[in-house]
Amino acid sequence: MSTIRCIRHLASTIMPELDEKSRLCIPFISERLVAHRKRSDKPFFIGLNGVQGAGKTTLVRCFPFSVTRRIISVDTSKVTALHSTLTQPPYSLAIAIFSIDDIYLTHDAQKQLALSNPTNSLLQHRGQPSTHDLPLGLSLFSALRNHESNIRIPAYDKSAYQGHGDRADPSSWHTVNAEGEQKVQVVLFEGWCVGFRPLEEGELRRKWQTAKEEEERNQGRGRLGKLNLEEIVTVNEALKKYNALTEYVLHSIDYKLCDSNGGCYSQLDAFVHM
Repeated sequence: MSTIRCIRHLASTIMPELDEKSRLCIPFISERLVAHRKRSDKPFFIGLNGVQGAGKTTLVRCFPFSVTRRIISVDTSKVTALHSTLTQPPYSLAIAIFSIDDIYLTHDAQKQLALSNPTNSLLQHRGQPSTHDLPLGLSLFSALRNHESNIRIPAYDKSAYQGHGDRADPSSWHTVNAEGEQKVQVVLFEGWCVGFRPLEEGELRRKWQTAKEEEERNQGRGRLGKLNLEEIVTVNEALKKYNALTEYVLHSIDYKLCDSNGGCYSQLDAFVHM
């Protein structure tokens, strides 16, 4: 049975136990991974984009090609058969999984960012574009793309400093491409703003003005209308620098915009809209 036929067969047998997002996304990713490997020996970069609670982590945990040694709490009753089938020859592939959260600024750097922008409420805590260590992320992506050895995947401890968070000690970071191990062939990079693109200044101003007017009529639907224009301009400008990370992501999954048939409407190479 071909790899793609095997994936589709598993999707119809094992995957009914999984949520709808996973049943749609796993075959979609897998088929494109097979096509990628026919034309390139470089790692396959996949971006997973969705709001908090959309299911990014669930999908990552269920992704069938994972042979990572990173400690992840997995519901083995749902994924053991799928995992055991596709992590053994002829389908075994090494995978690196991490989140944009893993490259948050250190506690000290975030504190300095907040102090330098005292009137910008978006920069007082981690989360928004500006609060990530982009050089660290780009260095990591470059190392993975070039199959460098002994790459350490950073981690972030959100419980540090009474919940303000800090980068975990490097001694706890996961190592991939260690001596004698299979090189990483798939990179899964997830986060709520992965793949986001900055808006043009005029469009940004129009959206903000509309939200502000709705807020004044007590019809506000989010936070945008409560913010000053200068706050969102700062974040939008910072987002321009994130394009360098986005360019690595060949396939991006956006959970907010998917139809029930798995339809795809893409600005990058591929989106699954859910």
